[in-house]
Amino acid sequence: MDDTSAVIREQMEETKTQLSEKLESLEQQVADTVQSTGNAVNATVETVQETIDSVTTTVKIAVQSVVNAFDIRRQVERHPWVVMGGAVALGYLARELLMRPDQPEIQMPKTFVSTPPVTDNGSQHNQESASWSRLQTVAIGSFLGIASEIATRAVPAIVDYLAGNGAVAKPERPSGTSEQERSPNRSEI
Repeated sequence: MDDTSAVIREQMEETKTQLSEKLESLEQQVADTVQSTGNAVNATVETVQETIDSVTTTVKIAVQSVVNAFDIRRQVERHPWVVMGGAVALGYLARELLMRPDQPEIQMPKTFVSTPPVTDNGSQHNQESASWSRLQTVAIGSFLGIASEIATRAVPAIVDYLAGNGAVAKPERPSGTSEQERSPNRSEI
């Protein structure tokens, strides 16, 4: 029996050693899997963060572009002739929309005093026509005032641009002269 119990103990030790080795191998595999999963998650997080940064930057650029597109002052400064042409086109369209087809074309008065049109029988149609005519005159006068204001602001920029002074830089100091050498002495004045 001694022999059998020694054999059994030996088999138990071998089984114990084999189980221990298998557990260590399994533990290493689990640790490797967790490590590779962690690396993959970190890489995904970095990619998502880069994508978010890229989209945020693109949206900011797009918003700034839209803001710049609707900045009237900037457009007048950068494209004065286009704005002038747009004002003329807008005036023409306003005139066309405000003129009714059954009305004769309005002649601009030589003075800015509006005289009501002569009515032949004082009918409701003639009163509406006179009111419409006055409204058109006021609208055209307002438009011309706005166009005049835009032109007044744009003309100096246009003249500078045409004269070649569009981007005038500060004159540089001549080399070898200091500020004291260029400015007169107070006692000399």
